[in-house]
Amino acid sequence: MGAGRRRPPNGEKPVRPKRFPSSSPATLTRAPIDVQTLDALGVAVCIADATDEELPLLYVNPAFERLTGWSAEEAIGRNCTFLQGPDTDPVAVGGLREALRRGREYRVTLRNHKRDGTAFWNDLTVTPVVGADGEITAFAGVLVDVTARHTERERAQEQVRRLEFFDPLTGLPNRSQLESRLRAAVTRARRRGLCVALLLVDLDNFKLVNDSLGHTAGDRLLRRIAGRLRGAEGGDGLLARHGGDEFLMLLADLAPGRAEKSARAAAAELAERLGKPFTVAGAEFHVECSIGISIFPEDADGPEALMQHADSAMYQSKGRGRAASTVYAGVTHDPLERLSLSSRLRRAIAGDELELHFQPIVWTGSGRLHSMEALLRWQDPERGLVQPDGFIPAAEEMGLLDPIGNWVIEALAAQLNEWRGLGLHPRVSFNVSPRELHRPDFAIELGERLRAFGIDPAVLTMELTESATLREPERIGPLLHDLRALGLQLAIDDFGAGWSSLARLRSLPVQMLKIDRSFLREIPEDPEAGAIVRAVIALSDALGMTTVAEGVEQPVQQHFLAAQGCPLSQGRLFGDALPAPAMTERLRSET
Repeated sequence: MGAGRRRPPNGEKPVRPKRFPSSSPATLTRAPIDVQTLDALGVAVCIADATDEELPLLYVNPAFERLTGWSAEEAIGRNCTFLQGPDTDPVAVGGLREALRRGREYRVTLRNHKRDGTAFWNDLTVTPVVGADGEITAFAGVLVDVTARHTERERAQEQVRRLEFFDPLTGLPNRSQLESRLRAAVTRARRRGLCVALLLVDLDNFKLVNDSLGHTAGDRLLRRIAGRLRGAEGGDGLLARHGGDEFLMLLADLAPGRAEKSARAAAAELAERLGKPFTVAGAEFHVECSIGISIFPEDADGPEALMQHADSAMYQSKGRGRAASTVYAGVTHDPLERLSLSSRLRRAIAGDELELHFQPIVWTGSGRLHSMEALLRWQDPERGLVQPDGFIPAAEEMGLLDPIGNWVIEALAAQLNEWRGLGLHPRVSFNVSPRELHRPDFAIELGERLRAFGIDPAVLTMELTESATLREPERIGPLLHDLRALGLQLAIDDFGAGWSSLARLRSLPVQMLKIDRSFLREIPEDPEAGAIVRAVIALSDALGMTTVAEGVEQPVQQHFLAAQGCPLSQGRLFGDALPAPAMTERLRSET
């Protein structure tokens, strides 16, 4: 049945089955097997002689001939291993061989090959045939063709695997691939005495395109920009999408003394390629960019420092009036400005300026409330209501993420207790930063604080960024298991944005995948975007996880997701993030 029998190890009594009088198919008419019935079956059946260590086939039915392309005359007398190929799973074959040696029934799925070389998948069930004297005389195998099922699964997995290294919007390598190449380039440069340059390209005022023409037009423009920028990196470089309206360019194997000149030349070419205006939705746009440059080993001693310093240099370019390129010089922002922002953030944490808003998460089909996501806002006296991206990066740089994270837990606990007093018991998701996950006592401290506030962890879902969760599974994995042991649900936010890894994902105690909003923008117009969303939903289902689609803004997107079996959604179509009083009213209306 796809594997020859092996002699048992020393000391183990071998099976001594009764031998058939002959090995011809006619012998089966004297065995307790109805050959006419087997001939009429619609599934493939084969029978092997258990009295011969080579397990030669005694019989195959017509369905076996149709499935494999091998005639009965060609197959009889051979072991079923003739169906196998180099891509047949050796572990599965080993398990089958062991079952045959022990004379046990066995079920396995194998990738085999037809007579013309075409691969096919089959579910194989092997059953011992026992004679009147109790000895095994034959093995009967039933093969069910499941090629269509496996082909669809492989296609979905391949689409998700592609997300690990390529940006689905532009087709460029993503940050994950660039960082892998960057690490290799730095290692090579250290060994050979060469240099590496990293350029961070930020499009100036790109938000105006999204605000004036919408995200669909903005995405079209990003694709066209990526098309123009391709090739500027030269033969030894790599252009990648960093995310949003930012791109990264890696220049590897640069000669010492010429690295800065090469980087500046590449930056000039990037700016030149963007010099001609773009026409989008009938409107003409001039696109400019601010570029930050960092060079190894002059400016940084490793890949992470290169990334940080390129980011700092990019902000220096913006400070010079945008449309400029700057090589890292060790100064990030104006010291007085940094001091002012630091003081204001500390005041916000200690005072009453931070607040939580809550965005509905709904059942996709009905639009009814399932849960909500807690989102942080800063009511800055100078700037008004500030979104997280307007202050969280600065807070991280200033070491203020831990106190902000503590504030979020306390505020969330207080709000849950207030709702509980009103007879409302919603499930709430909240976010934690990658920096918080680096604290070795994070899970222990969180558990103690929730108990102190009287909060049942089972009503909470912790959302973790894809990069933080999947980038360091050896370190993060145990922490996630500790968090799960508290009773928390765990979700991976913005799934597919650049760090997707099936092998890592399977090993983590995660219950929810949230599809990155960028995939929803082109649905249903872009078939590729739809295929990616279907693949993520299929992957989530296969892993026993719940899928949430983020960024749902149009009814047609809701209908698409419902048709694909995506259970949960969130986005403007179902409501923006609401202050606590407004969310209280919605909870009351749907309870």
